[in-house]
Amino acid sequence: MNDQFILNYYARIAESFGLRADSTIQDHTIREMEVEFACSEISDFIRTHEFAPRILELGCGNGTLLSEISRRFPDCQLQGVEFSPELTALAQSRNLPNCQVSLGDMRKSRSYPKQVDLIITERSLINLASWDQQRAALEHMMKALSFPGRMVLMESFAEPWIELNQARKELNLSLIPQSPQNVYLKEKAARFIVHNGFFERKTEMPKNALSTHFYLSRVFHAGVKPEGSKTKFSRLVEFFDQGLPAGLGNYSPILFRSFEKTLK
Repeated sequence: MNDQFILNYYARIAESFGLRADSTIQDHTIREMEVEFACSEISDFIRTHEFAPRILELGCGNGTLLSEISRRFPDCQLQGVEFSPELTALAQSRNLPNCQVSLGDMRKSRSYPKQVDLIITERSLINLASWDQQRAALEHMMKALSFPGRMVLMESFAEPWIELNQARKELNLSLIPQSPQNVYLKEKAARFIVHNGFFERKTEMPKNALSTHFYLSRVFHAGVKPEGSKTKFSRLVEFFDQGLPAGLGNYSPILFRSFEKTLK
């Protein structure tokens, strides 16, 4: 995987989905819970620190999340950085109030404002081709944050992805690969953040909040659906999603994590 592969992939995404909310992910449950987690973290920051934070979203895509944050938090100053020119243009076309969107690269310090209070990533660190590149981005993120400052990560991790595939293997289901444009983080990424002056917060929405949904949609549904059925997101999954508590087990690669800066 290289930069041109990523650029080509997201150019196709931009052309296919435009400003739709399902751009980059077609599972509406995941998208909705990601939005709710991000907004709950912003609300908590405002309650805790008693001011509206300057917010940066790295890898903002077509601006779906920024548009929701802008609507719910009109007093916050927003910035978005996106690597894909086509997705950048879509996000800019929204003309969101109090929001500036620019083309940039999270691996480069020049893409960061001097100081922000809250940084959000939504499945964007995993688009970097190696841990070295991911670590470089994290270093820039940590430097850009003011004190108090918070990093809100909604990223895929390898450890629960392995657990998910173990559950599929028990039912003789094929393993789910990582998408070709992704390199999942590992727990050492969280340890790296903590080692550099942050602590991981206990959040209102647990970090494994999507685990129940992933087991239902990627294991249970796949194991019971009739042969030849092509339904990916079924009423069956929606029914059990509504009846079971979120966050059962460790089956969601996408984890919701929040890190607070402890040093000035």
